[in-house]
Amino acid sequence: YDFEGSLADTSGHGNDGAFLGSGSSFAAGPAIVGCGSALSFSTSGSVVGHGQIPHAPAFQLSSGSLDLYLRRPINPPNRPLAVLAKDSSGNVPGSIGLWINCDGVVVLKLEGSDGNPHYRCSAGTLAPNVWAYVGVNFGPGGLELFVDGVRGERVGRLGLDGANCNGDISCGGQSTDGLS
Repeated sequence: YDFEGSLADTSGHGNDGAFLGSGSSFAAGPAIVGCGSALSFSTSGSVVGHGQIPHAPAFQLSSGSLDLYLRRPINPPNRPLAVLAKDSSGNVPGSIGLWINCDGVVVLKLEGSDGNPHYRCSAGTLAPNVWAYVGVNFGPGGLELFVDGVRGERVGRLGLDGANCNGDISCGGQSTDGLS
């Protein structure tokens, strides 16, 4: 997916996505060579606009990587902002998610083969309206999160779940994160 004006599957497998909800569009991406348009989602209202890519067996990966640029809104809402989520559709290992919490911490979650969620959290916080480069690696070696080249090694409790980020998760964890 290159997200250049559409949610088309550029691999040729026909797994095209679609916008759902309201407030979804394309906007200018970061001024970096090789980057084009960016997905833009409204952060107001009860049904937040989002893109959805249908489940396909090709997405049941035991290892892989993902990289993207993201930008925290200028006036972020007082709730976690989902960047991406992929449900496991009943498969273990499975679901993967990437969020920005209320404080601007990037949070990565992956369900391991042990059936438990494993989290990585950015070392720092995202400044509003500034593009950040995010890299994710997952597989038998464990789960890795990088934000602007800095490995996400925050350990401890962090607010993520629920309104106002009242719920909490545990950042850090086992070396293989249940992926081996």
